[in-house]
Amino acid sequence: LVAIEDLDCSLCYRLLLEPITTPCGHVFCKECLYRSLDHNPFCPLCKEALCKYMVLRPQATTESLNWLMEKQFGEELDARKRNHLSELATAACRGEDIPIFVCTLAYPDLSCPLHVFEPRYRLMMRRCLESGARQFGMCVWLDKPHYSQIGTMLEIQDLRYLSDGRSVVTTLGRRRFKVQSRGKRDGYDVAKVQYISDKFIPQEKVQGHQLLETYDKCLKWFNGLAPEKRQAIINCYGNFPQFSRWLWYMVAILPLETSVKTSLLSNPSLECRLVTLQKVLNVVSSRNWR
Repeated sequence: LVAIEDLDCSLCYRLLLEPITTPCGHVFCKECLYRSLDHNPFCPLCKEALCKYMVLRPQATTESLNWLMEKQFGEELDARKRNHLSELATAACRGEDIPIFVCTLAYPDLSCPLHVFEPRYRLMMRRCLESGARQFGMCVWLDKPHYSQIGTMLEIQDLRYLSDGRSVVTTLGRRRFKVQSRGKRDGYDVAKVQYISDKFIPQEKVQGHQLLETYDKCLKWFNGLAPEKRQAIINCYGNFPQFSRWLWYMVAILPLETSVKTSLLSNPSLECRLVTLQKVLNVVSSRNWR
């Protein structure tokens, strides 16, 4: 007979959950193995290199062990699964706290490609995917150890693993937010946030011609940039957008201080953002910034 202790993971010392067998023949919980590989690309027991395994990231579990645990320790396995789901919901942004990636400024409706190499952020990305939330907050550093009070939610569009455990993540900006309180979870930042929505503006306050005039100025300035600068912007943010998301595109590419861009992100007034953008365009145009 098999004792339940014989089916404990050698990393977390709990009943194996989604057991995975490595090429070298050792068995771990899937989550435990991946957390170990976040720090070191070797088997936790025998130290065999698992670089190829890290690229493939096989999702199949060891069915014989699953069958054995369900057959002999069904109640204990169900309790283990419930506990894991609870931990996962808490760790992702399904509770009051959302995970915060501290790196750069991100903007609504704009792509934000990320190269993830720190173990804490590898863990964060995996939890966001496994929980189904696929979202996390992005804030920029101010004066370390402090990060900005204003940020943008990013949605994971794609994630590709490299052989050493790093990953290339494609994300898209969603809602803006303001940090209400801060905390830590397993090495990365978390925060309670309040989402920022634009205030309703009466039709007469922002006329269509004002939007169109500002849009035309922005497009003219963009087309007047030196070809190499324009191409660098396109490589990062894509072509100059149509009328729907051009304002955040301009905030991202204009030569502004981080504090000014953060202020624009936090501003709930479209009218104020347009006025600020027009002033900035007048300044950069007068200085012939190309």
